Amino acid sequence: MTVRSRRAELMAEFAELLRGHGHVVRSHLHDALAERGLTPPQLWALHGVSEARSMGDLAAFLGVDASYVTGLADALEERGLVERRPSDTDRRVRLLEVTEAGRTLLDEVHQTILTEVPLGEALSDAELEGLVGLLRRSIPERPTSDC
Repeated sequence: MTVRSRRAELMAEFAELLRGHGHVVRSHLHDALAERGLTPPQLWALHGVSEARSMGDLAAFLGVDASYVTGLADALEERGLVERRPSDTDRRVRLLEVTEAGRTLLDEVHQTILTEVPLGEALSDAELEGLVGLLRRSIPERPTSDC
């Protein structure tokens, strides 16, 4: 087996493992958030406005079309988790900002749901730390808005 074909095999297995891990995370989040009347996209949007940002910046943060963000913002605002306010620097821009209720929910999710994802239980803290470091290095840099 050549070095190139071994790397190709490893990359294919790596991609498949990440897909499997992603499925576990999505299923866990879907079930746990449903109990709180929240969807995973709403959670990521709420996380994205933990610091006030425009709808366009939120769309870039989430990697979605700006029109999709409107529905997320409407649902979160209806629940009192975010509020829209005018920008201090550009009156044409409306900023989304997390409310106290939204921040409380985010804290709860971070302390419970995200720490309870059923992955990595067989790893020691040192192994988990090493894996996290390797995964950080494996993701190519991509431009993001200030977050």
